[in-house]
Amino acid sequence: RRSGRFTEQIFLPAPNFNARIKIFEIHCRGKPLSSDINFEKLAELTEGYASSDIKAICDSASEIPWEEAIHEGIEREITMDDFLKAIKKRKSSLIPWINMAKREIEKSGEESIYKDLYAFVSEFKTYEEEEFKKILRKEKIRLTTREDEELRRMEREKKDLEDKIEMAKHKYYRREIAPESVRNIIEDYEKQIIELDVEINKLRSKEKEGK
Repeated sequence: RRSGRFTEQIFLPAPNFNARIKIFEIHCRGKPLSSDINFEKLAELTEGYASSDIKAICDSASEIPWEEAIHEGIEREITMDDFLKAIKKRKSSLIPWINMAKREIEKSGEESIYKDLYAFVSEFKTYEEEEFKKILRKEKIRLTTREDEELRRMEREKKDLEDKIEMAKHKYYRREIAPESVRNIIEDYEKQIIELDVEINKLRSKEKEGK
Protein backbone atom coordinates (compact mmCIF):
# COMPACT_ATOMS: atom_id res chain seq x y z
CA ARG A 1 0.00 0.00 0.00
CA ARG A 2 1.35 3.44 -0.91
CA SER A 3 0.46 6.91 0.33
CA GLY A 4 -2.12 8.69 -1.74
CA ARG A 5 -3.98 5.48 -2.45
CA PHE A 6 -7.46 4.65 -1.23
CA THR A 7 -7.25 3.42 2.33
CA GLU A 8 -10.37 1.26 2.10
CA GLN A 9 -9.98 -1.97 0.20
CA ILE A 10 -12.99 -3.95 -0.98
CA PHE A 11 -12.74 -7.64 -1.68
CA LEU A 12 -15.02 -9.14 -4.34
CA PRO A 13 -15.18 -12.93 -3.96
CA ALA A 14 -15.98 -15.48 -6.63
CA PRO A 15 -19.69 -15.75 -7.47
CA ASN A 16 -21.75 -17.80 -5.04
CA PHE A 17 -24.26 -20.50 -5.99
CA ASN A 18 -27.14 -18.16 -6.86
CA ALA A 19 -24.84 -15.79 -8.71
CA ARG A 20 -23.49 -18.66 -10.79
CA ILE A 21 -27.02 -19.66 -11.77
CA LYS A 22 -27.67 -16.10 -12.94
CA ILE A 23 -24.37 -15.96 -14.84
CA PHE A 24 -25.23 -19.17 -16.66
CA GLU A 25 -28.68 -17.82 -17.48
CA ILE A 26 -27.24 -14.54 -18.79
CA HIS A 27 -24.66 -16.18 -21.03
CA CYS A 28 -27.17 -18.73 -22.31
CA ARG A 29 -29.77 -16.12 -23.17
CA GLY A 30 -30.86 -16.45 -26.78
CA LYS A 31 -29.06 -19.77 -27.28
CA PRO A 32 -30.98 -22.84 -28.53
CA LEU A 33 -31.06 -24.82 -25.28
CA SER A 34 -32.43 -28.31 -24.79
CA SER A 35 -35.11 -28.80 -22.15
CA ASP A 36 -32.72 -30.93 -20.08
CA ILE A 37 -30.50 -27.98 -19.10
CA ASN A 38 -30.29 -27.70 -15.31
CA PHE A 39 -28.72 -24.40 -14.27
CA GLU A 40 -28.70 -25.38 -10.60
CA LYS A 41 -26.67 -28.48 -11.37
CA LEU A 42 -24.28 -26.42 -13.50
CA ALA A 43 -23.89 -23.93 -10.67
CA GLU A 44 -23.16 -26.77 -8.27
CA LEU A 45 -20.48 -28.18 -10.56
CA THR A 46 -18.77 -24.80 -10.96
CA GLU A 47 -18.19 -23.95 -7.32
CA GLY A 48 -15.02 -21.87 -7.10
CA TYR A 49 -15.21 -20.74 -10.72
CA ALA A 50 -14.92 -17.13 -11.84
CA SER A 51 -17.65 -15.50 -13.91
CA SER A 52 -15.27 -15.48 -16.89
CA ASP A 53 -14.85 -19.25 -16.49
CA ILE A 54 -18.61 -19.71 -16.64
CA LYS A 55 -18.84 -17.59 -19.78
CA ALA A 56 -16.10 -19.70 -21.37
CA ILE A 57 -18.00 -22.88 -20.43
CA CYS A 58 -21.18 -21.53 -22.05
CA ASP A 59 -19.25 -20.62 -25.20
CA SER A 60 -17.54 -24.01 -25.31
CA ALA A 61 -20.82 -25.90 -24.83
CA SER A 62 -22.41 -23.84 -27.61
CA GLU A 63 -19.63 -24.73 -30.03
CA ILE A 64 -20.18 -28.50 -29.75
CA PRO A 65 -23.51 -28.70 -31.67
CA TRP A 66 -22.30 -25.94 -33.99
CA GLU A 67 -19.26 -28.00 -34.99
CA GLU A 68 -21.45 -31.08 -35.41
CA ALA A 69 -23.74 -29.11 -37.72
CA ILE A 70 -20.76 -28.11 -39.87
CA HIS A 71 -19.40 -31.64 -40.16
CA GLU A 72 -22.63 -33.66 -40.18
CA GLY A 73 -25.17 -31.18 -41.52
CA ILE A 74 -27.58 -31.84 -38.64
CA GLU A 75 -28.63 -29.01 -36.37
CA ARG A 76 -29.54 -29.63 -32.74
CA GLU A 77 -29.96 -27.78 -29.47
CA ILE A 78 -27.29 -27.38 -26.80
CA THR A 79 -27.73 -30.17 -24.26
CA MET A 80 -26.73 -30.75 -20.66
CA ASP A 81 -24.18 -33.25 -21.92
CA ASP A 82 -22.48 -30.46 -23.91
CA PHE A 83 -22.16 -28.41 -20.72
CA LEU A 84 -20.75 -31.36 -18.80
CA LYS A 85 -18.12 -31.87 -21.47
CA ALA A 86 -17.23 -28.17 -21.36
CA ILE A 87 -16.94 -28.15 -17.55
CA LYS A 88 -14.84 -31.29 -17.58
CA LYS A 89 -12.32 -29.60 -19.89
CA ARG A 90 -12.05 -26.38 -17.90
CA LYS A 91 -10.72 -25.94 -14.38
CA SER A 92 -11.25 -22.80 -12.34
CA SER A 93 -8.89 -20.02 -13.39
CA LEU A 94 -8.88 -18.81 -9.78
CA ILE A 95 -6.86 -21.74 -8.43
CA PRO A 96 -3.35 -20.35 -9.25
CA TRP A 97 -4.34 -16.90 -7.98
CA ILE A 98 -5.85 -18.34 -4.78
CA ASN A 99 -2.70 -20.31 -4.02
CA MET A 100 -0.52 -17.27 -4.64
CA ALA A 101 -2.71 -14.93 -2.57
CA LYS A 102 -2.82 -17.29 0.40
CA ARG A 103 0.93 -17.76 0.28
CA GLU A 104 1.64 -14.02 0.06
CA ILE A 105 -0.75 -13.07 2.88
CA GLU A 106 0.71 -15.68 5.21
CA LYS A 107 4.21 -14.62 4.24
CA SER A 108 3.48 -10.96 5.04
CA GLY A 109 1.67 -11.76 8.29
CA GLU A 110 -1.19 -9.44 7.32
CA GLU A 111 -4.03 -11.89 7.77
CA SER A 112 -5.91 -9.39 9.96
CA ILE A 113 -5.63 -6.63 7.35
CA TYR A 114 -6.85 -8.82 4.53
CA LYS A 115 -9.25 -10.79 6.70
CA ASP A 116 -12.04 -11.12 4.08
CA LEU A 117 -9.60 -12.14 1.39
CA TYR A 118 -7.74 -14.48 3.71
CA ALA A 119 -10.98 -16.12 4.84
CA PHE A 120 -11.94 -16.64 1.22
CA VAL A 121 -8.64 -18.14 0.09
CA SER A 122 -8.48 -20.34 3.18
CA GLU A 123 -11.95 -21.76 2.59
CA PHE A 124 -11.75 -21.79 -1.19
CA LYS A 125 -13.16 -24.99 -2.62
CA THR A 126 -13.59 -26.58 -5.99
CA TYR A 127 -14.50 -30.18 -6.52
CA GLU A 128 -11.62 -32.58 -6.22
CA GLU A 129 -10.98 -34.60 -9.36
CA GLU A 130 -12.47 -37.85 -8.05
CA GLU A 131 -15.45 -36.11 -6.45
CA PHE A 132 -16.12 -34.27 -9.70
CA LYS A 133 -15.93 -37.51 -11.67
CA LYS A 134 -18.49 -39.11 -9.35
CA ILE A 135 -20.91 -36.24 -9.93
CA LEU A 136 -20.37 -36.46 -13.67
CA ARG A 137 -20.98 -40.21 -13.61
CA LYS A 138 -24.26 -39.73 -11.74
CA GLU A 139 -25.32 -37.02 -14.18
CA LYS A 140 -24.23 -39.20 -17.08
CA ILE A 141 -26.46 -42.03 -15.86
CA ARG A 142 -29.40 -39.63 -15.78
CA LEU A 143 -28.60 -38.44 -19.28
CA THR A 144 -28.15 -41.99 -20.53
CA THR A 145 -31.60 -42.89 -19.22
CA ARG A 146 -33.10 -39.87 -20.97
CA GLU A 147 -31.28 -40.70 -24.19
CA ASP A 148 -32.43 -44.31 -23.99
CA GLU A 149 -36.03 -43.12 -23.72
CA GLU A 150 -35.46 -40.82 -26.68
CA LEU A 151 -33.99 -43.69 -28.69
CA ARG A 152 -37.02 -45.88 -27.97
CA ARG A 153 -39.34 -43.02 -28.94
CA MET A 154 -37.59 -42.46 -32.26
CA GLU A 155 -37.60 -46.17 -33.05
CA ARG A 156 -41.36 -46.26 -32.43
CA GLU A 157 -41.82 -43.21 -34.62
CA LYS A 158 -39.77 -44.84 -37.38
CA LYS A 159 -41.89 -48.00 -37.17
CA ASP A 160 -45.08 -45.91 -37.40
CA LEU A 161 -43.77 -44.21 -40.53
CA GLU A 162 -42.88 -47.55 -42.09
CA ASP A 163 -46.40 -48.80 -41.35
CA LYS A 164 -47.85 -45.67 -42.94
CA ILE A 165 -45.81 -46.32 -46.10
CA GLU A 166 -47.24 -49.83 -46.30
CA MET A 167 -50.77 -48.49 -45.78
CA ALA A 168 -50.26 -45.93 -48.55
CA LYS A 169 -49.08 -48.69 -50.89
CA HIS A 170 -52.13 -50.84 -50.08
CA LYS A 171 -54.43 -47.90 -50.77
CA TYR A 172 -52.70 -47.40 -54.10
CA TYR A 173 -53.07 -51.08 -55.00
CA ARG A 174 -56.79 -50.82 -54.20
CA ARG A 175 -56.93 -47.69 -56.38
CA GLU A 176 -58.00 -45.58 -53.42
CA ILE A 177 -55.23 -43.08 -54.01
CA ALA A 178 -53.68 -41.58 -57.15
CA PRO A 179 -50.11 -42.55 -58.19
CA GLU A 180 -48.81 -38.99 -57.84
CA SER A 181 -50.28 -38.68 -54.36
CA VAL A 182 -48.83 -41.97 -53.15
CA ARG A 183 -45.39 -41.00 -54.45
CA ASN A 184 -45.49 -37.70 -52.56
CA ILE A 185 -46.69 -39.39 -49.39
CA ILE A 186 -44.02 -42.09 -49.51
CA GLU A 187 -41.27 -39.58 -50.31
CA ASP A 188 -42.28 -37.47 -47.33
CA TYR A 189 -42.35 -40.47 -44.98
CA GLU A 190 -39.02 -41.77 -46.30
CA LYS A 191 -37.44 -38.37 -45.76
CA GLN A 192 -38.62 -38.41 -42.13
CA ILE A 193 -37.26 -41.94 -41.71
CA ILE A 194 -33.84 -40.88 -43.01
CA GLU A 195 -33.74 -37.98 -40.53
CA LEU A 196 -34.73 -40.32 -37.71
CA ASP A 197 -32.08 -42.84 -38.75
CA VAL A 198 -29.40 -40.17 -38.43
CA GLU A 199 -30.45 -39.37 -34.86
CA ILE A 200 -30.91 -43.03 -33.95
CA ASN A 201 -27.44 -43.90 -35.22
CA LYS A 202 -25.92 -41.01 -33.27
CA LEU A 203 -27.49 -42.24 -30.04
CA ARG A 204 -26.44 -45.82 -30.72
CA SER A 205 -22.88 -44.64 -31.34
CA LYS A 206 -22.90 -42.84 -27.99
CA GLU A 207 -24.13 -46.04 -26.33
CA LYS A 208 -21.19 -47.96 -27.79
CA GLU A 209 -18.72 -45.27 -26.69
CA GLY A 210 -20.05 -45.46 -23.14
CA LYS A 211 -19.61 -49.22 -22.88
